[in-house]
Amino acid sequence: MREWVGSDPERHKPGSGFGLVLIVLVGAVGVTYLASGSLRGAVAAMLWSEEEMLTCDGELSMTLEGRVVELADPVIDVGGLCELRLIDCTLTGPTAMQVGGNSRVYIERSRLYGTRTALRVSGTAEVTIVSSELFGEKAAIEAGNSARVRVSGGEVQGMQAALRVSGSAEVKGEAVAASGAYLTEQHGRVAGFPEGAPAPAEVAPEPAGEAEAAGEGVHGAPIADERAAELLARARRIAEVGIRKEAEEAALAEVAAVEAATESGPPAEETAEQKYERYASGACSGVLRCYQESDFVGHLAGKIVMKVNARGRVVSVKPRLKGASKRIRACVKRACKKRLIADFDGPPGNLICTFAGTLGGGSVMIDRSGAFVPEKKRRRGGRTRRAR
Repeated sequence: MREWVGSDPERHKPGSGFGLVLIVLVGAVGVTYLASGSLRGAVAAMLWSEEEMLTCDGELSMTLEGRVVELADPVIDVGGLCELRLIDCTLTGPTAMQVGGNSRVYIERSRLYGTRTALRVSGTAEVTIVSSELFGEKAAIEAGNSARVRVSGGEVQGMQAALRVSGSAEVKGEAVAASGAYLTEQHGRVAGFPEGAPAPAEVAPEPAGEAEAAGEGVHGAPIADERAAELLARARRIAEVGIRKEAEEAALAEVAAVEAATESGPPAEETAEQKYERYASGACSGVLRCYQESDFVGHLAGKIVMKVNARGRVVSVKPRLKGASKRIRACVKRACKKRLIADFDGPPGNLICTFAGTLGGGSVMIDRSGAFVPEKKRRRGGRTRRAR
């Protein structure tokens, strides 16, 4: 028999200190977990001013309750391994919520209104929606990549489409009231939604051209809920305020430049380099909008060469765009062909736009540069003439 030395044998019995060590270890793990995810998420939610987009990424765990937020930008951007719970909230913006990465989102008794899309889900994200209302002008729910969306109860309404599902994404419904078409592309799947709305059907990508702008080729019941239409109109006004603000700032900058020029007397004659730099300042104008209107997400890069005639008008466009769809290419060509360089004083040449960066996930990081290269002269029969 083994003896224990000491005044308190119970204190030295095997396992008597194991429980204490285990409690300490469990407590330490719990504190680490709180510090790494839940606590930081709670602090971020508490500090959100609701005046700019909220981002939940990394391994944050966040809960929002009773929030009513209207923004001219996407209201909430979820990515990474974020876990977000949205309870009794109302979000209004161009896109009320965009979800990506490997995140998990739970939405209950909430309302999401988008001037374009109420909810956009991509990556391998999973979203569960319970007893909530989603309304979007373009679509109520857009799901792509390998995303999974589950909708239980509530309403899903879209002016052009209730659901747009692409890639290998899946949207399942249960006891949901829906208004609008169910549109699927590639291997996208829709299940469990009422037969009263259009049945799921494979559709080709939207054609580029004027018909697209007019909304042709998109079929579905319009939003019947007047309350939803009113909220969408309010969201649209918010977006227009942002656009007007940018236009006003540009106008004020132009007025300031004119006033500065007036105070300093007549401007000095431009050198050729200054003139070409002025021509090139708007080389990439309108290009980014084509990507945004097509809801592009990912890396983009390209070089666009526009031939400019003696009057400063673009007469031909040669775009080289990496990863761009036919729709984006057509949009870029249309935007560039409408271009007329203001105060053009020759010579004819090529206007060049070069860009690269990433778009999506609530962020825009694009490097853009423009250049104007005058048309080269060439000799024929001893005479110097410009190439046509």
